[in-house]
Amino acid sequence: MRLVALVLALVLATPVFAERRAVVIENPAASPAALGPALESRGFAVFGGAGLSAAAMRAALARLLADGAPAERIVVVLAGQFVHSDAGAWYLGQGVQPGTQSIATIGGGAIDLASVYLIAALAPAGAVVVLAEEEVAAAGTGLAPGVGALADIPQGITVIRGPKAEVAQFLDRDLLRPGATLHAALAARPRLEAAGLLLPGLAFIPAGEAPQPPVDAIAAAEARDWAAARRVDTTAAYDAFLAAWPAGQNAAAARAAR
Repeated sequence: MRLVALVLALVLATPVFAERRAVVIENPAASPAALGPALESRGFAVFGGAGLSAAAMRAALARLLADGAPAERIVVVLAGQFVHSDAGAWYLGQGVQPGTQSIATIGGGAIDLASVYLIAALAPAGAVVVLAEEEVAAAGTGLAPGVGALADIPQGITVIRGPKAEVAQFLDRDLLRPGATLHAALAARPRLEAAGLLLPGLAFIPAGEAPQPPVDAIAAAEARDWAAARRVDTTAAYDAFLAAWPAGQNAAAARAAR
């Protein structure tokens, strides 16, 4: 827990550089379905990656609030395995086997979807959470496979679930197309299920908006975290940096500095 707190402290200390932010995570690591580039073309700073631990996923989600305030618009895409109980649902981190977890242990290696929804709901201009589900054969004691019912969705956000390939098409052709309404797009995609804010005529990207240059979010974020670690210059600070950026451009220097 202390390491996670250190990671988040570094994250929250960095200045914001985009008003549109997205987190895209794929667990376990697999062939990409081009979930991130479509978001970048609309000016979203995209964080996340493939094969992330629970700590790394939490650090990525913290980027959505990196300046102490939410981004104007937020998109969260979680692709992989989910489990649920009567109390909630969880997205599994890399290497976590759903059959070996129980309701008592699941929080250690997964992220709670209720927290994801609450973060997204802070975006003043709208937020969408997309859950691309992979099959779960069996879950542990007190848990059931999958996301379960889409319930208790906070006001102001839309939650969408479905197969990964369909999700990729939805992002590129529907969600991020200027003037396209979620209500109409989802009506044309029966393999996707949605809950929350679905007003007819409401477009996530305003009509007439031109594509925006991609934000090099990853490089800029790592550079800021590296600068923060260098300022603190302690083993704990470098460990926190490595937890967030284990394969980053400055990872070797951080290991040497420890």
